[in-house]
Parts: sequence; structure tokens; C-alpha cells
Amino acid sequence: MRVPARRAAWIAATAGLLTAGLAMTAPPAFAAGTVTGCVTDKAGAPAVDVTVGVFTAVEALPDNPQHPGVDYQKLGVDIFADSTQAPSVAWPQTNAAGCFSISLPAGSYEFAFLDFVTRATPRYGLGWYGGGATGTGSDATVVAWQPERIDATAVTVADNGTVSLGTARLQDPVTLSGTISGRLAGLPRQYAGVAVYTDVHKVVTNSLRYPPYLTSDAGGNYAIGGFPVADANGAPLQYVLRYYDTRHGWPTDFVYGPGGGVQTELDNVNGPFLAFDDHGTTDPFDDTWVAGVSRLTFSTTPVDIDFTLPAVPTFITAFGANGTTATPGSPVTVSAHVERADQGAGDATSSPAGTVAFYDNGSLLTTQEVHLGTAAITITKLAAGAHAITARYLGQINQSYQFTSDEYAPSAMSSAVVVNGTAVAAQVGQDSKTAALPLLKSTAKKGKVKAGKKITLTVIVNRYGGGVATGKVTFKDGKKVLKKNVKIKHGKAAIKVKLKKGKHVISVGYSGDGTTLSGAAKLTIKAT
Repeated sequence: MRVPARRAAWIAATAGLLTAGLAMTAPPAFAAGTVTGCVTDKAGAPAVDVTVGVFTAVEALPDNPQHPGVDYQKLGVDIFADSTQAPSVAWPQTNAAGCFSISLPAGSYEFAFLDFVTRATPRYGLGWYGGGATGTGSDATVVAWQPERIDATAVTVADNGTVSLGTARLQDPVTLSGTISGRLAGLPRQYAGVAVYTDVHKVVTNSLRYPPYLTSDAGGNYAIGGFPVADANGAPLQYVLRYYDTRHGWPTDFVYGPGGGVQTELDNVNGPFLAFDDHGTTDPFDDTWVAGVSRLTFSTTPVDIDFTLPAVPTFITAFGANGTTATPGSPVTVSAHVERADQGAGDATSSPAGTVAFYDNGSLLTTQEVHLGTAAITITKLAAGAHAITARYLGQINQSYQFTSDEYAPSAMSSAVVVNGTAVAAQVGQDSKTAALPLLKSTAKKGKVKAGKKITLTVIVNRYGGGVATGKVTFKDGKKVLKKNVKIKHGKAAIKVKLKKGKHVISVGYSGDGTTLSGAAKLTIKAT
């Protein structure tokens, strides 16, 4: 069961965060403690007009009801959530010397240096105070900071006390942008969020906070700025990118990492989602999402990373035929059952819509739409011999074999079932419905014709049991070929000839068409 979406309130809150550091309620007059500190760039020069975020300590936040007692679950992917900010506190900004001072009620707080709150192009990478819980004692002391909030130090502010956070020497920022394409289980690209992690549960920043770093637009374009290229000691940081569904509110763990396998789980209300989280030792996704995931080291220049949300894998789970020999009088039905990877067993209504292609020895035989998980065809004739019939789910496509939806991936080819084709004897020169017609017809009356007069020779080529044959025939006068490779049309073939004086044995030979055996017919004509 998942946390209900609070997207409307989330968006409304996000829209107002551009002025978060300037428009929050002024601190109460009875504030009992003072917190001071300074911020510099990596070379030690004062960092002016940097916003200092003031947050309620993670330990003091209410539990996520789905994961009680787990601190990182209180944050989800959105480390800057409104509900985690210290209430009724105006965020200060550093002065010309790079320093700040703020009065706060007694309590426990976490502090972040957020250069991206009021500017589109941050000058410094994000940092969370990581010194002692009671401060450093001097604003001049260079203090440790952390890129992830989960590792931030909770600072205790006492009545009438003063806490110095020392000097945070920030590193250069990285700006990440790109385009998300594709869909996963119905996740439209405009709802895809991007989060940046250093390790399991250690999110640094994401695409949901502070304009212009919002969730991706309708075209799947996103941008995130202001996370550090290096740690407090100058060592390069390695990151993992996660792609997740932003519609499910905070906190959320429906995410994906490039370079790793897709991990989906079913939700009875919202359908399949991406997951990475630690759900307990019995859960198959327990702390496994970083396995095989590409870790990225960024430079200080803007980085473009495009990503295609992977389609849900599909499989042909059952494939078979109700017979082994296909003839016109005894057709064989071949059926394929299609399921998606995250589908409940036996739930045919959850099978993807789309098209299944059937193949005969690797060549396309025909296609059929999936209905309640199954696509089936009836085979009435095959060329003589054994035929390996296979099937493959092609996805949701149009008549031009172009994808109309990229939600479900095509399946692999199924295993083969063998269906035998049996050739049918040809009935050359005789209508399949009656034996009363001549084997070979001509326009000569009673088998006689005046020498040199043009006559027409016509042969009828049908199949026993009904239906007309296709292919070609050859006409001969004795051993002499009158005309060869005459194409059969609508079961008939004809030529015009002139015969010399004498007796003529006219024959016609048919070589077969793969489903009909060869045959022959004769006719005697006397020319006078």
C-alpha cells in the first residue's frame, strides 16, 4: 500500500518557493538562540547572497506510516519538502562578507547552503552542515559539510545560546539536463522526475524543487542544477540518477537507475511502479537497486543526459496448436497467450493489448490482435512438409508496424510447434463439383476441325475437395510444345492454335503449386 498523492498541494508549494527565503513569516520576538556562520567558494573567497535553508531535524520529523522508524523514508526523493522545513522561519542570506546570523527558538535544526533558491544558474554546489551538534565555536573554522541531507548534522539550539556553524567552503556546482522519452507501465514522460543520489537512500537533489528545476515538461525535458561536483575535501563525487513517477506525492520510492535492471512492483490502486527501496529483509528489492547501476562522475560544465524509460517486458507464456496436420478439411488452430512481466498469474484482463505475429519457418504468416491475453489463427493449408510455427508479441502497433504506444516491449520469439502440410491431388481437366466435363476442352466440334482454322484449347485445373489451383501449365501436340508456362487464372488456362491436316493428340501438363499435386490431361483432335 502506498502513500496517497498530495500532488496538488505539492505543486502549489513548489510554485512559491522561489521567494521562500524572502517571504516566510518573520521569526518570533521570543527566539531564544542565535546561529551564525559563513560560506566561501572552494578558494576561500566570500560567497555572497547564498540562501541558508533551515530545516527541522530528520530525527524530529513524523514517521512515514508505511515505514515507521526509518529516517530516510521521512524524506523520500524530495529532500526539500515543505513539511521538513522549520516552521515560521525566514531563511537568511549571506552578506558581503559571506556570513549570516539567524535567531531561532530552542530546538534541533539542520542547515543547508542553497545557492539555487534565488538563481537559475547556481554558483556553488549544495552542502548540508556536517560539523558538531553544538557548532564549532568560531565562524572562521572551516567545517565539514555533506551533499546528502540524510548525513547532515542536527544542530541543537539552546535558550539564549549562540551556535557557530563555522565556515562552509563549497565546491563548484553541476547542472544536469536532458530529455526523457518512452513510457513505463503508463508513466507519461511529463510526470517523470529525476533524482540524483550518491548511494542507497542518499538523495542529493531532484527535479521537483525550485524553479526552473521542476519536473519534466510534456516533451520530457528536465533540468537540475546546484549539486556539488566534489565533496568538502575536493574529491570528485560519483552519482546515480533515478527516474520516478512524480504523481504519487511525498515521500515516494518509485524510481529507476540507468545501467540496472527494471524493478517494478504492483499497487492495487495505481498499477505497476518502479521501486528501489529497502522494504525489509524478505523483500526482493531490499537494498538492491544500486547493483549494476552506472555511477557517473560529472565535470563542472553542463551535462546532458537523455534517458528512455524502458517498456514493460512481455512474454509468450503459452503457445500451442490443436493438431499436427493442416488440410482444407481439417484446419489447425494455433494460439499464443501474452503476459507482461508485472502481471498477476492467471489475470488475463491485465495482459497488454496489441498484435501478435505468427511465423512459418521464420517467415511472416499473418498477424492477429490480442483479446483477453490470447491471439489465435486457423491454418487451413500449408505446403507439403513440416512447418515450424512460432509467434511473437509485437506491441501496440498500427498497420504500418509503427508503435502507437511504447508502454510494452515486444516479446522474444516463442518456442516452435510443428504443423505438417499435406499436398492435395490435382484434378486437371475436371470440375471439382462434377465429373461430366471433358478433361480438356476445345472449340473443335466433335473432335474435328478444318486444317489451318484457329481453335481454342482450354484446360480446367481444380483441387479435389473444392477450390481452384494456381500455377502454370504446358500445352503439347504430341511431343511438340505448343506453349509452355501458361498461367492459370480462376482455375483455367487457354491458348489458340492452328492445326495441320492429320490426327493430333493434345496434352496439357500441370506441375503443381505447393499445395496441389501435379497432373495431366489429353484430348484427340482430327484436322481435315
